[in-house]
Amino acid sequence: DGCAADGGKTAPGVCGCGTSDVDTDGDSTPDCNDNCDADPSKTEPGLCGCGASDVDSDGDGAANCNDGCPNDAAKLTPGICGCGTPNVDTDGDGAPDCLETCDNDPHKLSPGTCGCGQSDTDTDGDGTPDGCGDGCVNDPNKVAPGQCGCGNLETDTDSDGTADC
Repeated sequence: DGCAADGGKTAPGVCGCGTSDVDTDGDSTPDCNDNCDADPSKTEPGLCGCGASDVDSDGDGAANCNDGCPNDAAKLTPGICGCGTPNVDTDGDGAPDCLETCDNDPHKLSPGTCGCGQSDTDTDGDGTPDGCGDGCVNDPNKVAPGQCGCGNLETDTDSDGTADC
């Protein structure tokens, strides 16, 4: 008997006398040499520990267990826009494109009254924004030059259809 003091063995086996050669997880590595004896796919904890895969689904160099965006190779964390959407600010206005609809207009996040690329400012306070329809931006009484031009009244004292200007 090669293991006289071990009632469970007659020979040392892989693990030696006094230590069982049992393979709890069935991975062909006895528990005495298996640092993940309950995980049949691992014998060492690796990056993610026993019971968790070390796979890197998106190939970005971070195992899925450490990757907040396991299917987005460009990100490890979702950021403002989430996984699969870049946190890009095309127009440099401080808001990422995913949070605005005017991503090529640094002065607007949404179209507003006049649309992207057009100012919604109403310089003369006439209720018509300068960038979309006010042809007389400094004349609160007109939105178009008319016969007399901006800054001039369209008075027709003789009612003949032609302004006095």
